[in-house]
Amino acid sequence: MATEGEDMAVLAMSEVSEGVDGDAQEMPPSVESAQVAVPRPRLYRTRQLLDGVPEAEVIKLYRLSSHAIYALYDILEPDLEPRVATNHAVPGLAKLLASLHFFASGRFQPTVSLIAGFSQATFSRSLFQVLTALKKHTTDFIKFPQSDSEWREIKSDFFSIAGMPNVLGALDCMHVALTTPRQNAECFRNRRDFHSLNVQMVSDANQRILNVVVGFPGSTHDSYILRQSALFRQIEEGSVPYGWLLGDTGYRSRIWLLTPMSEPVTAAEKSSAANCKEFLVGSKCVRENPDQPSLEYPVAMVSASPPVSHTDQCKACIDVSYTKAALQGS
Repeated sequence: MATEGEDMAVLAMSEVSEGVDGDAQEMPPSVESAQVAVPRPRLYRTRQLLDGVPEAEVIKLYRLSSHAIYALYDILEPDLEPRVATNHAVPGLAKLLASLHFFASGRFQPTVSLIAGFSQATFSRSLFQVLTALKKHTTDFIKFPQSDSEWREIKSDFFSIAGMPNVLGALDCMHVALTTPRQNAECFRNRRDFHSLNVQMVSDANQRILNVVVGFPGSTHDSYILRQSALFRQIEEGSVPYGWLLGDTGYRSRIWLLTPMSEPVTAAEKSSAANCKEFLVGSKCVRENPDQPSLEYPVAMVSASPPVSHTDQCKACIDVSYTKAALQGS
């Protein structure tokens, strides 16, 4: 015979069973009001490519022809193509085009990325990837000729411009604008009153860059950069064939460096000064533009030589007296 305690236990178990399996069970209010979160679909903007773009527009946007862009992409493709097989990975050509537009326009990264069709964060990573790939091939293209026939070709090209023989290249410096540095800002302020790197280049008669020296602040004089460069030592040691470079009045005349005469008098002197000026203007690949918006990306990252280190006293810059005398002379 069941006791009273056993009857109470059976009754309690039946109530629990009805609460679990029965239809009369009510859900807590918090559970009833909860909604299932639906993920928002991702939107992908159209990536800017060259399909259907007129050639004139391509040159305006990238400062290169379609043929030159595709040729450059063939070289950089192994370093730019995505390594993951996803449907929406950024193509290598899109990365290159966005970076070329950034270099050509000097616009800010958000603006360039909007035109390119991907986010600013994606463009920033792509820009670093393109710069790294370009730097790997720097020495393949920026170099002096290695054979006598190549040197003879350069001399012949210069001679065809104005009849001046034995010209090896045109030498000059240009200022690449920078955002104001946090340290030693005055070292980077040039004589045109904006912050920059002073970049030395040598080019041939076809505007092909043969030598680059990067890393000196904008306040450094052109002649100082030349004396500190490996190019100066190579020519002084006789590693370069007989001939001369052409420079402007910011340089001191040397056996291998010809500069225009400050006050030409005779017809021959005036002709020589005019020819030298014609070489320099025709061979200058990039012109200084202080009105161009400052670049967001450090230009020194693509340099062929390491940047100069600077202390708080700006010891790497030339002394004040030499700077004033050099700037007055130029």
